[in-house]
Amino acid sequence: MDKRQPLIKGHTMLFREGVFPLSCDTVFLSDFVRARPGDRILDMGAGCGALSLLLLIRNQGIVVDGVELDAPAASLAQRNMEENGFSGRGRIWQGDYRDLPEQCLRLYDVCVSNPPYYEEGTGKMPACRSRAQSRGGGEDSLGELCRSAGRSLKTHGTLFLCYPAAKLERLMDVLRDCRFAVKRLRFVHHSPEKEAFLALLEARHDGGCGCRVCPPLFLKTDGQDTPECRRIYSGQEYWYDFL
Repeated sequence: MDKRQPLIKGHTMLFREGVFPLSCDTVFLSDFVRARPGDRILDMGAGCGALSLLLLIRNQGIVVDGVELDAPAASLAQRNMEENGFSGRGRIWQGDYRDLPEQCLRLYDVCVSNPPYYEEGTGKMPACRSRAQSRGGGEDSLGELCRSAGRSLKTHGTLFLCYPAAKLERLMDVLRDCRFAVKRLRFVHHSPEKEAFLALLEARHDGGCGCRVCPPLFLKTDGQDTPECRRIYSGQEYWYDFL
């Protein structure tokens, strides 16, 4: 049974049991992505289209294509794009990002993904297949995603990812092996006294040295949502120079 979930700026999306729902990771990543009018973006592992929709809502003049392995999820993602009025600004197709069609190679300015982050055989995995695919995947899976992004991007194109902060060393190694240089990094904390639980990264293919570490994102202070967290969930644009 399909259920409807609010997004930002009055938009909504449909999701159903067995398709990974909207997560805070996806919301924070959509806010972190920098895109310019005219950019073409590839959402790798689009699920039911949450990240694609948020990017289209937040950024005028961009095109977002999504690729999703699970057929029911891909169908729902396409429906979500159409119902939100974005059918002319991208499409979702069912397929494997490891085997993109020839016309997708060197096509995109930006790639985005909320990638699998549990190593196989660890953690509590969802019973349903599509949700398990979205959460599971070892270093090989992460490497395949980054290599596919490298093939899809134009020269010096950018890849945006979110990943558990505790596993950041592994992600850095994979990005380096796939010829990506991290250019911008932001850590997300539940509160100022808590360790970071999430890292948001911008990496450039065949990029040079130099990385900007942005001020941390705290979700709560003194038990209340921070202004920055409220800004992100309201869909307001940046007013910070550092981002």
